[in-house]
Amino acid sequence: MTKFQNYIKAIRASGHQSFTSEEALSNLGGSRNALICGMYKLKKKGDVISPAKNLYVIVPPEHQIIGCLPADELVPILMKHWGLNYYVCLLSAALYHGASHQKPQVFQVMVNKQLKPIICGKIKIEFIYKKSLDNLPIKKTPVKIGYLNIASAELTLMDLLLYPHHSGGLNHIATVINELIENIDPEKLKQLLEYSKKKIMDATFRLFIRAYRTNRRKKTKRDNPITQ
Repeated sequence: MTKFQNYIKAIRASGHQSFTSEEALSNLGGSRNALICGMYKLKKKGDVISPAKNLYVIVPPEHQIIGCLPADELVPILMKHWGLNYYVCLLSAALYHGASHQKPQVFQVMVNKQLKPIICGKIKIEFIYKKSLDNLPIKKTPVKIGYLNIASAELTLMDLLLYPHHSGGLNHIATVINELIENIDPEKLKQLLEYSKKKIMDATFRLFIRAYRTNRRKKTKRDNPITQ
C-alpha cells in the first residue's frame, strides 16, 4: 500500500471525505508533481475524484460503481471548498418534498455565482444563478458528512415559476406544483413573494390559493368519508 493510499485511509478514519492539495503536501511532504502523480493513480483506480481545482474527494467502495459520491454528499463538500452560499433547488428540491414522479437526472443547485455544470461519473450537477440568496427559507438536512441546504417548499414553488426553462416546462411544473401543494404554507408563500419583490403576477398566487383550498377539501373528504 502506497503512502497516498495510507493517507486517504487515514482521512476516512478521521471522519472526513475530502482534502486539498495543500493539506496533502503539508501532511505528506514531497513535491507537487509527486502528489499529482500519486493522485492520478488513485483516480484511475476510482479511489478519489477531483471535481474542483486542488480538491480531492475520496470515493468509498460502495459508490465506485457510479464513479462519484452521491450528489447530496458531494455538493456540501464543493460549496465549503468554494466558500459559496447555496441551496438545492427546483426539481431536486421538489423531490425532497415528495413532489416529483421520478428522480431528476440532474441535481440542481442554486448559487450566487456563475458556475459550469459538473459531470462526475454518473452524477451531473447543474448550477443555477441567483444574484442573492440572503434571507431565503432553507432547511438543513443531515447527510453522511455535514448538512445539505434545501429550499423550503415555498421557495421551491417560487423558483419553479421563476425558472421554468430549468424545470421541464409549464406542463411539468404544473404537475410538480400540484404535488407540492400539501406542503405549502400559503402565508409563508405570500411573505416570501412580497419579500423577494419578484414580478410574479398576483393571479399566480390566487390560482395557487384556489388549488390549495380545493386540494384541502378533497383531502378532508378522503379523511372523513360520509357514511350513509
